[in-house]
Amino acid sequence: MIELQSDKMINLMRKSMLQNVIMSFLLFAFVSCQQNNRVNSILVRNTSLLDSTNKSITVIDSNKENPSVKVKQLIQLYLRVPKEVRPAIYKPVFTKLFYLAYAHPDSTVLDFYRQQSVSNTQFPQITIEALLRQAYYDLFINQEAGQGLQSLKKVAAYRSQFDDTMSRSYNSLYAQTMLQMGNLKAAASYYIKTIALAEKIKDSASIISNYGNLAVVYSQMNEDVKAIPLEFKSLDYFTAHKDSVSMFIGNVSLGRAFATIGKVDTSFIFYNNALQLLKAGVHNPSVEIILYSNLGEIYADSGELKRSIYYYDLCKQPLKEIGSDEQYRIFNIYATKAYAQVRDVSKEVDEIKKNILVFVKDSDLINVRASYYSLYEIAGIKKRPAEALKYYILSDSVDKILASNANKKFTDELQTKYETQRREVKIQMQQKELVKKAAFSNMLLALLIVLGLGTAFIITRGRLIRKRKEALMQQQFTSGLLAKTEEERGRIARDLHDGLSQELLLLKNQVNVGVKIEPEKIDKIINEVRTISRNIHPVMLDQIGFKESILHTCNQISESEQLFIATDIEYHMELSKEKELQLFRIIQEALNNIIKYASAQAAKVQIAEIHKGLGVIIQDNGKGFDVQATLNGHSAFGLLSILERSKAINGKASISSDSKGTIINIEIPLSYG
Repeated sequence: MIELQSDKMINLMRKSMLQNVIMSFLLFAFVSCQQNNRVNSILVRNTSLLDSTNKSITVIDSNKENPSVKVKQLIQLYLRVPKEVRPAIYKPVFTKLFYLAYAHPDSTVLDFYRQQSVSNTQFPQITIEALLRQAYYDLFINQEAGQGLQSLKKVAAYRSQFDDTMSRSYNSLYAQTMLQMGNLKAAASYYIKTIALAEKIKDSASIISNYGNLAVVYSQMNEDVKAIPLEFKSLDYFTAHKDSVSMFIGNVSLGRAFATIGKVDTSFIFYNNALQLLKAGVHNPSVEIILYSNLGEIYADSGELKRSIYYYDLCKQPLKEIGSDEQYRIFNIYATKAYAQVRDVSKEVDEIKKNILVFVKDSDLINVRASYYSLYEIAGIKKRPAEALKYYILSDSVDKILASNANKKFTDELQTKYETQRREVKIQMQQKELVKKAAFSNMLLALLIVLGLGTAFIITRGRLIRKRKEALMQQQFTSGLLAKTEEERGRIARDLHDGLSQELLLLKNQVNVGVKIEPEKIDKIINEVRTISRNIHPVMLDQIGFKESILHTCNQISESEQLFIATDIEYHMELSKEKELQLFRIIQEALNNIIKYASAQAAKVQIAEIHKGLGVIIQDNGKGFDVQATLNGHSAFGLLSILERSKAINGKASISSDSKGTIINIEIPLSYG
């Protein structure tokens, strides 16, 4: 009886909620209708004015006046029109102003957008468009991501009033902001959302443009193989529609992509197309900077100095027009090595050194590496070998940090997410059809149940697989540990029997026959006892401390093996003695593996305090190996020892390896009283 009453209550609540939703919807529709009728009646009364205004916009757009004159005429025309007519003309006016400013930067346009974003409380759609255009100007003309983000935060307050077209513009701008701020993962995610929305509203131009934008993100992730097909698709579309500005951007993007993967001859085809479009009258300072600097770098690398300097000199004009501080910094990195061959570049070198601090502060490791490499090349040109070696080592150390497969994995995840979102958009459209047939709530409930069960199944199955894998690794480690223990006991027994025991027996016989015992023989026995003791437990840990023990071990290996080991250790006794011993054994094991298997010429041990923890990195430049295959095999005791000892000190270890070498990264949390 209680269950029946509960079911009745739930049904009554559902019915009440549904009635409230329907009433809210009808009220919203009525108010919207009233507002639309009012705007429409105003527009009907001003039909002749609207027609003449549209004709004036067309005339201004088609005349051959100076761009700044056109900007002034469009703004004056818009402001002369009565406010109630502006909802019919704001989009073409705002758009034409942006494209005029994009080709010929004009701060008057930005001031106009700002003014319109605060003076249209009666028509929120104009406010939204003005804020979006303000963000476009900040991002694409001024190249100021911080200002663009502020504009987007303001427009986010109106998201409840967005239609799909506005949502598409918002997501595209947010993606561009993240791209300029260096957050490539977020940029790619938002571009994928933008493409899904563009597909939903069937806006082919937007789909193609954002394919090109996503390609730029892939290129910056060093995934040019994935970027090139998207860029070809974009260029084909804009060529068919004779959009010369977008064709210029597409050709420069493809030229840059092919140059990055080493196909310089192919890149010249697209760069030459871009140069021809410039001669035909296309003007886009932002992309011209990329074109000229890329050509300057290519010719510098091929030894064609005159051409290199010619294109770097051409790059100075668009930089002067719209160049940001960051663009000047990057230009200085690549152009200075060309100028170094014909003149003194002491001033530029000082600028590069100063700018490294800016890049480090912004966590821009790509340009930190490029700066050090440029300084290395300049020092070589100026015949300063010691300085060149210093900067090469610094560049190589940054390069090791960047050598990661994280971006490759993420782009694969993005492709999956994109396909998932496309399916979700289709499901949403189908759900709207189901609402019309009065079956929406039941279908949604069923869908949620299926998704919940599927998610629970996937999570449970993933946990079981992970636990089985961990159990297998633990079993392998335990077996290996037992075998190693027996092996170590056997070694100690042999050392005692073959070495120490024989020496003591010889000493006993000499005492029995009255032979004088030499002190050197006693010293030899003492040293042998010390060696056996040190192999069992590293006494120097207690005597000279953890940091000095690591340095001593690295120096010993460097002296006895064909392996150079660099150290960078910042340690202030943050760990307990027990944890120091485990970490010492981990580093010992890692270095032994490098000596045995890596065929490396150099290695590095780095220890530094990171956010609320201690970070340890052991890396080499050896031949690398398949980490997963080795862990699944029968000879993985060394690697398992590193992983298990890390767990024993509450740390987390990761091992990555490729043909350029191996990196072991350990993070140990610290607790501060």
